[in-house]
Amino acid sequence: MKTAFQLFDTLLEPCFVLNQESKIVYCNETAATLCGVTARKAQRMTFKEILSFNEPIDWLADLGTVTEATPYKEVHYKNSDQVEGKIQITCQETTPGEAGERLWLVFVRDVTLEERLQKKYRGELEQKEGYILELQKAQSELEKYSKNLEKMVAERTAELNQVNQLMAALLDSLGQGFFVFDAAGKCMDFSSKACESVLEGRPNHKFVWEALKLPTTQVEGFKKWMTTLFAEMLPFEDLAVLGPNIFPHSQGQHIKIEYFPLKEDSAMKGVVVVASNITSLVEAQREAASERENARLILNLVNKKHQIIRFVRETQIILHGLQEFLLKPHEQWDLDEIFRCLHTVKGGCASYNVMPTAEAAHEAENRLQNFRKDPSGANADNLRRQTVYVLTAFETFLAESRAIFGPVAFSEERYIEIPVTEIHAICQEIHPYSQLKPLQLSLQQRFICEPIKDFFEPYNDVLLKVAEQEGKSVQPLAIVNG
Repeated sequence: MKTAFQLFDTLLEPCFVLNQESKIVYCNETAATLCGVTARKAQRMTFKEILSFNEPIDWLADLGTVTEATPYKEVHYKNSDQVEGKIQITCQETTPGEAGERLWLVFVRDVTLEERLQKKYRGELEQKEGYILELQKAQSELEKYSKNLEKMVAERTAELNQVNQLMAALLDSLGQGFFVFDAAGKCMDFSSKACESVLEGRPNHKFVWEALKLPTTQVEGFKKWMTTLFAEMLPFEDLAVLGPNIFPHSQGQHIKIEYFPLKEDSAMKGVVVVASNITSLVEAQREAASERENARLILNLVNKKHQIIRFVRETQIILHGLQEFLLKPHEQWDLDEIFRCLHTVKGGCASYNVMPTAEAAHEAENRLQNFRKDPSGANADNLRRQTVYVLTAFETFLAESRAIFGPVAFSEERYIEIPVTEIHAICQEIHPYSQLKPLQLSLQQRFICEPIKDFFEPYNDVLLKVAEQEGKSVQPLAIVNG
């Protein structure tokens, strides 16, 4: 039987072969799938057991009456798995079986599948039509956009140029040098005008180590630092302080270098370099430090007068002796003795905050070290000149101190302080003795009386200040026969 009906195996539509009792003699795989059973199991069942219909099928009740193909009938069905659907079904008598029994061939067309496919194709078609409409609309918009593209580009370019000009003007007005370099160390084609003075040239298109004038020996280390910076192995703030922070300005200006990250979507795209001229700040800090040192010096002069006097005498002796010694040919110099002299002067001056002399002595030590390495006449002259500068700085300190504390500041004589009331008391004690009258007058004139000019002259500053506050003009105080 399999041989007789095997031509139905390849059909995509369900096919059944039934006998007189409606028992399934054969069904292909498509028919078994429709019924929800295997082909082997279906051949042990009747057609009515494997499929049920929502309305009776006339020829199914008596197959013997069917001799020719019946018209297709559309019905709803339910299979053994309770799966429902719609089919078209027809029946016709076929070749008798091996025993000569009558057999009928039943063809089934799955309308549900067709409806699903039609619905699917209709949906796809509608979707394609929607795409077509969108494409048509996009084409219309594109044509409209293309007509105005040149105008829009020109307007956008003008806007960008205006923004760039504004940004450039803002950066240039800050007085700081700004530029950006990428991961390769290449500076972008953008920098502030202040770079011309602060960095002594525009860094555009240069490598950053060239723009910062790094020595050749430091370039490789800078590149490693830069690689680590862009790899973001550590927080930017922790790495930025390790980069070069001073620019070697040829005019001695103090230029501070700072670094800031330039990110896009949380990824490093570049580094912003900010160069600031802090010369005024450094000078102000130096002046403040100098003022503090002067204050400490004055305190030392007041509180350690006797120690200061001893220090001054010793330093003068050392410096004058050093000057005489350096007048000899440099081949006869005792370098260790010169070093001891300079080191003693430097230490003593530093301990009493006489810093200009201490710094000059330190520089003389450096020049002595150069002479040790190269005992040439030029290095000898450099050392001599510096020791003269040390002596000059110390004499300047002595002159300024005497201007503050008077000519007795470093006098070799011993001085004591006596209150005026005690002198008055002494004068009263000798007053009754007429023979001591000249001594009394001498004491009063020398130690109590003072010139009228010395008493009134300090009021000149007060007079001028009060006149200025009151908006009046006065002549300076003049004292005749003071």
